[in-house]
Amino acid sequence: MKLTRLCSAILVLTLAGTAHASFVATGLLRIDDDPSNGNVLQCTAVNTGKKDIELVITAALNDFEIVPPHTLGPGQRSSAYNANDTASPKMGYCRFNVISGKKKDLRGAACALDEHTNCRAALPAN
Repeated sequence: MKLTRLCSAILVLTLAGTAHASFVATGLLRIDDDPSNGNVLQCTAVNTGKKDIELVITAALNDFEIVPPHTLGPGQRSSAYNANDTASPKMGYCRFNVISGKKKDLRGAACALDEHTNCRAALPAN
């Protein structure tokens, strides 16, 4: 009986510790292998709220480019980049992990950038 209560208490504490983290992500976006058609995945997050948001940004393409935990103040933005360095198009996505703050105040998007930093295609995070 004591073991059951102990296991239940550990489970509750574990779940309570992870309950604050949430994320938003984009769908898959085609990232070309030609720089003129958009071979860089850009993941951008903007804080539209009135309080700070602490987050981690991941740009997943060939591998994972991760911007470690950092804080965005109201109106601030942050980006992660990942270039397609292969000889064929790849599918990539962005993930925005909210560590603290309100997920509803975070706007994120994935963009395929060309060699002139023009966005050739974009997807919102939801």
